[in-house]
Amino acid sequence: MEHFLAERGLELSDTKTTITHIEGGVDLLGQNIRKHGNGKLLIKPSRNSQKRLRAKLSSLIRRLRGAPQSVLIRALNPVIRGWASYHRHVVSKTVFSQMDHWLWSKLWRCASRRHPSKSQRWIEDQYFHTVGLRNWVFPSASVDAEGQRVTHTLLAMADTPIRRHRKLHGDANPYDPAWAAYFDARFERWMKEPRRSGIRIVWRRQRGQCAHCHQAITRDSEWRLRRRLSRARGGADTLAARRT
Repeated sequence: MEHFLAERGLELSDTKTTITHIEGGVDLLGQNIRKHGNGKLLIKPSRNSQKRLRAKLSSLIRRLRGAPQSVLIRALNPVIRGWASYHRHVVSKTVFSQMDHWLWSKLWRCASRRHPSKSQRWIEDQYFHTVGLRNWVFPSASVDAEGQRVTHTLLAMADTPIRRHRKLHGDANPYDPAWAAYFDARFERWMKEPRRSGIRIVWRRQRGQCAHCHQAITRDSEWRLRRRLSRARGGADTLAARRT
């Protein structure tokens, strides 16, 4: 490796490079890669990554300790969603549940400090509710600028589905026409995954076809979402009013 780097005028960083056995585990890009004694290789969120997340969430809660509950939820949700989405391809289910429990404990202590003279029952009724089949949910209702009632709910990492990366065939070549059907099938499976993305929702609704020319939409298609009726003419800005 050193000879390979020397030929290209590169060198290893002493602070970022370590030599260790795979059974001891190594942290890379926020995840821990370790081969256990039974020969099974597991990739999990690293302890340092979990520590940084706790520090960031604690900082937000401390900074917004006097803010309305809806403001705190809107500040925490992007952080929770981003971290869970990054680690949802590895062995993270147990870690997600542990982080949810830690965050719940943090919010409970924060609410108790905010109302030191109130009972635990009062704090529970004020801040935590049952939503669907979930208990101890941290929701908040507010009114938007148009006078509509909006409910904000703190996200739970444990609700993030674990989806493994689909391995790519070793001989697959995206520039070889013989593999075009293979990559089109991979693209179709990727688009059908239940993710809340505007382009995916419209693509599934139109069954993978362009609404104008009725041709199949592929990886190489140049697409964009268009409104059926422009906003200048009174059209809405919702997914139901859009098409590819």
